[in-house]
Amino acid sequence: MPVIIKYYTDEYTKHSESFATADAVANISSLLTKEGFEYNKDVSLAEVYYAEGSGRQVIAFEFQDERRAMLIKLQGIKNG
Repeated sequence: MPVIIKYYTDEYTKHSESFATADAVANISSLLTKEGFEYNKDVSLAEVYYAEGSGRQVIAFEFQDERRAMLIKLQGIKNG
């Protein structure tokens, strides 16, 4: 069963302009690849939106394996 994990754009890029979204998606995808995930097979971009209240941009990734998704969520991905 697919699982969604959400990341905040501002935690994965140093940019604040419109390029920030693309940069953060690329950074997260790269970090997930280093953890052994294959893009479009194990994980893919689900959606990008702004959270109500905080206004922070959220990048949601869909993971195909619930167990591996939980492990990466608990472990976290190291940024930089």
